[in-house]
Amino acid sequence: MAYQLDLPESDEGLIVALKRPGSAFTTAVFPLHGLRRDLTYKVTNLDTHATVEASGEDLSEEGLVVELLKRPDSALIHYAAETNASR
Repeated sequence: MAYQLDLPESDEGLIVALKRPGSAFTTAVFPLHGLRRDLTYKVTNLDTHATVEASGEDLSEEGLVVELLKRPDSALIHYAAETNASR
């Protein structure tokens, strides 16, 4: 399960992903909403500090891949348009 907190005025937001104790799934794909397709976003897992870059189009169409290995587990992921990444 995941939810998105989007700040359209600053082209950034957070994804909160949660895994229940009984879930056997380790990977899920979540399409993001409200992103500008023409921008590149820096996506950072705030727990692992892993960072990737992806277009708004890819994050909206193909989605964000989230891997949660433990049971239960969670991830907090920040995304920001490259022009706003230093905010």
